[in-house]
Amino acid sequence: MDNDTASIIVSVFVSLSTVSFLLLAVGLFKPSFVIHRPSLQTRKGVFLVWGLSAIFLTGGGLLVAGIAEPTAETSPTSTYYVGAKSANVRECPSTSCKIIDSLSQNTPLAFPGDLFDRYPDWAEITFPNGQLGYVSKTTLSEKPVPESRLAPTDDSSSVGGITIGPWNDIQITTGQSYEFHFCEPSSAISGTTCGGLADTTTDPKGGTPPYSFVKKSGFLPPGMALELNGTLRGSPTETGTYNFRLCAKDLYGGEGCQNLAVVVKEKETTEVLPPQETTLSADTALGITISGTCRLTKDEVNQDGDVVAHWYTVEFGGMASGPVGSYISYQSQKTMFEQYGYADSWQKLESSWTPDRGTEKRGVGDPSTTAWKYTLNNGYSGGSATNYFRIWIKNSGPFGGLFVEKELRVDCP
Repeated sequence: MDNDTASIIVSVFVSLSTVSFLLLAVGLFKPSFVIHRPSLQTRKGVFLVWGLSAIFLTGGGLLVAGIAEPTAETSPTSTYYVGAKSANVRECPSTSCKIIDSLSQNTPLAFPGDLFDRYPDWAEITFPNGQLGYVSKTTLSEKPVPESRLAPTDDSSSVGGITIGPWNDIQITTGQSYEFHFCEPSSAISGTTCGGLADTTTDPKGGTPPYSFVKKSGFLPPGMALELNGTLRGSPTETGTYNFRLCAKDLYGGEGCQNLAVVVKEKETTEVLPPQETTLSADTALGITISGTCRLTKDEVNQDGDVVAHWYTVEFGGMASGPVGSYISYQSQKTMFEQYGYADSWQKLESSWTPDRGTEKRGVGDPSTTAWKYTLNNGYSGGSATNYFRIWIKNSGPFGGLFVEKELRVDCP
């Protein structure tokens, strides 16, 4: 029912209830004005009807009035979310006002009625303790930011869903050639860009490839340069810590960034050792010992099941000592019936000294005494094999001309 109809009905109910109350009052105090010579029973009945009528009419009027009374409209509420990485809350609607709090990304904010539109550039919020604060509308969004596009929580940033890294700070030394690929895998590098095809990179991620890397701010070490394809290369010339912000951009303006530092240290200088002593001592005297064994490793069988060759391994070994510059060398001779020389024939000389063109040579820092071992792998057919092995140690340093030689024969059954 509309308000006009309800008002008419209410007026009728009020009028009738008023008349009923007046009749009831007059009947109570002067019954003869209403009913001529009424009996007591009649008066009681009339008064009861008038009383009930007054109550009914009054209650009906109130009911109709309650139905007709317009319901108070609830003010609509607008909900916004912090769309930026964070939003500062200020104590008044101005950038010059003091910051009293900071809201993280996707924090929901409810604004009843026209509270959001009270100020053109600021939204007024109320804290649980009743304190007011103001947030710039440029940091708010009508919808929450999707999880895939949330801003990183570290010092990196992302626009358009692009993320890079994270990488640790780079540690290098002066005078050292260096190359680092921010485009991963390095096979995704295509000319001056990174990731020419979609889904070919593991870093960067997101956005629309290809990507281009730039130094958005800061400094690189002198002697080093960043290429658009994400390659940092060069040879730093000056020590120090160089901070810069690295960003990868896609075709549509999206970018992912991270703060990095290149720490350049001074190249370590090699310690110059004092000249070696020129007189022999107990730990620099030339010496060598030798022993050897032979063991069969396998028999070679033809298609008829006949053994046509025997394979064996010969090992010679011992101890060698000498001053810096001494070297171990050898000569082996195999006397056997129809010696085999297959592809897996091999020989090797080993020691704790430094390998030097087929020999083992004592260098600066090597021990004065070392164990040495020579291994030979070969084969023969029929009869037996005999291996002659000569081993010697010479000195080509300050004790040049010193020479010790040993020889050993080992038979293989």
